[in-house]
Amino acid sequence: MHGTVTANRAIQQCDLLIAVGMRFSDRVTGEVKGFAPSAKIIHIDIDKAEFNKCVQSNINLLGDAGHIITMIMTQVEYQPHNEWLEFLDQIKKGEQNNIDTSYMKNDTINGMASAVATAAKYAGKSRIIVTDVGQHQMFCARFSEFDSPRTFLTSGGLGTMGFGLPAAIGAKLGKPGSEVVLFCGDGGFQMSMQELGTIMSNNIDIKIVILNNSYLGMVRQWQELFFDDRYSFTKLDNPDFVKIAQAYGIQASRADTRKSLEKNLEKMFNSKGPYLLEVLVGQKENIFPMVPAGATLDKMITK
Repeated sequence: MHGTVTANRAIQQCDLLIAVGMRFSDRVTGEVKGFAPSAKIIHIDIDKAEFNKCVQSNINLLGDAGHIITMIMTQVEYQPHNEWLEFLDQIKKGEQNNIDTSYMKNDTINGMASAVATAAKYAGKSRIIVTDVGQHQMFCARFSEFDSPRTFLTSGGLGTMGFGLPAAIGAKLGKPGSEVVLFCGDGGFQMSMQELGTIMSNNIDIKIVILNNSYLGMVRQWQELFFDDRYSFTKLDNPDFVKIAQAYGIQASRADTRKSLEKNLEKMFNSKGPYLLEVLVGQKENIFPMVPAGATLDKMITK
């Protein structure tokens, strides 16, 4: 639904799709009848109940993905696909140009994309990024630039707002030597912010970045795009998040410009113990590309 243009175009035009441990949910397939229309599908899964539940596969392989893929690799030979790779590379270049012009402009007001990318850069390479649920979740998936496995903790399509803070606590307790950075929206943070008490009581060293646009951003985006700007219960009157954190004995600050963001990020990552940074972002920024409900993957809205 919010995947890259390149990936969605690849799925729609490939002739073989190998699906490893995926459940073919509507967030992945869009309209099922138009999903990967030219492809034969090989589905690898450890749970046979997933086979042919949503999408009909040509071959179903039941078992541990690592074992099955290793067996497949011994039976196939490498074949070059230069034209295919060049085709995808051209799409990717066009997509990157759109990202540079749409999301990474040098505005005085923070955009979610640039805020996420900047925070991820300051956090370093060994960090674990945790997200709550909403627009910021999609921005984190797109702009955090992961280069190691098991460093992105998010609910995918299986979680609700409020997931992020307790998940970040669990990540830090599970990997105490890693920097854990939580990205939250202002709405989702308020679903479980009482867990600041857990952080205070146990001095759990996580860094919390609230991207505050004073809206339930993802719902507002749907209301804008598909319901003619009829906004219903998505505008938020928020408390002072900095004061709330400080009331729990947690260091906190606020960034309202691009310049102050970098200053506050440096301060946060040089601080010992938990820290909350509220970043004020544009109120009506949308996350693209987006596949509308009931549409196929090639019907993406790109801007």
